Amino acid sequence: MKGAHALFHQRTQVAEEKWLAAQPVRQVVKPVSTDKTLLFEGEKLKVLSVSDGTANEQGMGGFPADHWSKDSQLWWTGGKPGSKLELDLPVATAGKFDLLMVFTNARDYGIVQVLVDGEKLGEPIDLFHSPNVISTGVMKVGVFDFKRGSHKLTLEIVGKNAAAVPGYMVGLDSVQLGVDQGELPKSKAGKVLNLDFEKGTLEDWNATGEAFAGQPIRGDAVAARRQDMRSEHQGEYWIGTFEKAGDKPTGTLTSAPFVADKPFASFLVGGGNDDKIRVELIDVQNDKVVHRTSGRVTENMRQVAVDLGSYQGKELAVRLVDEGKGGWGHINFDGFRLHAAQPGPIAKSETPQGLDQYPFEGLSADQAAKSMKLPDGFKVIVGATEPEVKQPIAMAIDDRGRVWIAEAYEYPRRAEEGKGRDRILIFEDTDLNGSLDKRTIFYEGLNLVSGMELGFGGVWVGAAPYLLFIPDKEGDDKPDGEPVKLLDGW
Repeated sequence: MKGAHALFHQRTQVAEEKWLAAQPVRQVVKPVSTDKTLLFEGEKLKVLSVSDGTANEQGMGGFPADHWSKDSQLWWTGGKPGSKLELDLPVATAGKFDLLMVFTNARDYGIVQVLVDGEKLGEPIDLFHSPNVISTGVMKVGVFDFKRGSHKLTLEIVGKNAAAVPGYMVGLDSVQLGVDQGELPKSKAGKVLNLDFEKGTLEDWNATGEAFAGQPIRGDAVAARRQDMRSEHQGEYWIGTFEKAGDKPTGTLTSAPFVADKPFASFLVGGGNDDKIRVELIDVQNDKVVHRTSGRVTENMRQVAVDLGSYQGKELAVRLVDEGKGGWGHINFDGFRLHAAQPGPIAKSETPQGLDQYPFEGLSADQAAKSMKLPDGFKVIVGATEPEVKQPIAMAIDDRGRVWIAEAYEYPRRAEEGKGRDRILIFEDTDLNGSLDKRTIFYEGLNLVSGMELGFGGVWVGAAPYLLFIPDKEGDDKPDGEPVKLLDGW
């Protein structure tokens, strides 16, 4: 823990009207006004039957990692493999439609098969994601020839991801029927641009740095290297900066300018969720970013729809930015299209985090202590610094005045079983000079630790999805055995 950070805030008194006007407004999705596309809110669909459990509306405003249409979903709980949920899908216009669906991903969600009138559409959909609850984005499930009238939309639970917590839950945000596949943008001269990479090259793109060397990727390289995720790309080729050289290379990839001659755009994005990893739509005339979005810490790409109504006739460009070097420091991207009709729920542009003031950044621990302003009679002594302690996430003090620290190296994703690197340390001031001069490793190999407390003959550890107890009845700082799982399913 080198140095110290000081964050300054300013408070300004304003009238209530001005304060209300400054509050963030969550994007409200409006039904698409075209006879070629039908949009249904999942929670508004009539439940015909549910073989196990219950299906009710759930508000999603409390999950900040993503956005849901109307801030709610249809939430099916209490199901198990083989359970079915049947919904009424009223179709006003007959036709052969793409079935587009938006589900929710979470660590206790199952794998579902979608059926229409008893006919399976597409492959089973794995709804697992950890640790955050996120949206899948718009997924094309399949194509079905709908007749005018009611149809039975069935969700069948067929299993769960090996890494998922038992729960088999399902969340349905929206269902959409549409025939608008969109089209590739054109340059001002009328050239169709290679913004879906199906030429197998980076023609019509300009790369800087090393992150996009060797792109595009052909085929699902994600599924080839891990079992729990897929690329979800369209066509044959896509951008995946991890697939060639991992997370360390950085760079940008900018498309040739295109004319925004349609009111909507869509694209697929996955990878890291960070200001350094992002997709930007740019107004070429002034280099202004008109839309910005990132992945959701999953390789599975989701569709993002953007309203370009204010930029009709202007020249825009797509810029992919990969400035991340750590875990999930990569971007997945594919399938940029323009649409005459709204292709799905409109995504809100993600505002980058502002830069805070860190006037003491980079100081050594001793220098930081000397820089602190303290009340009269107080003093600061450096207890421990890196490399003796790294990435602390929880602390406790025992009855002997010793400081226990939980180090979290795996957060925010649980490692494979047996490969956890989190650990618990004990620091002690043996000469009573205020500095913690003795360091003991109490336990190593923990996985996704986020909390810790002492008492009742051992150490209580929160390591999602488990509540663990590590016994030490003798108090000799040597565990009496392996951690005991007291609770599962957190």
